[in-house]
Amino acid sequence: MSEPGPTEEARRQHLRAQAVVEQAKKLLMARFECGPDMAFELPRGASQDANVKVHVVAERLIEQRWVTIKKTWGKARGTQCCPAGPSPDPPGKA
Repeated sequence: MSEPGPTEEARRQHLRAQAVVEQAKKLLMARFECGPDMAFELPRGASQDANVKVHVVAERLIEQRWVTIKKTWGKARGTQCCPAGPSPDPPGKA
């Protein structure tokens, strides 16, 4: 008799983890101007060093990136954070 396949919830979690890793790879590719294989090496290596799953490292990278973006945005606007404010004026439109 064969073992039952993964549950629907397990599939959703797996797909979410894959999406998080892909998002982190894209951030790293843009930041370091590298390909997907090289971009995967950072979270993979950190995952092995910290003994945590790659998607957890990817989540941390994404969180840190958004914290940095919010801080930068806040400094530009003279506030600490900008949870849902309007977009900044395009250059030359101030």
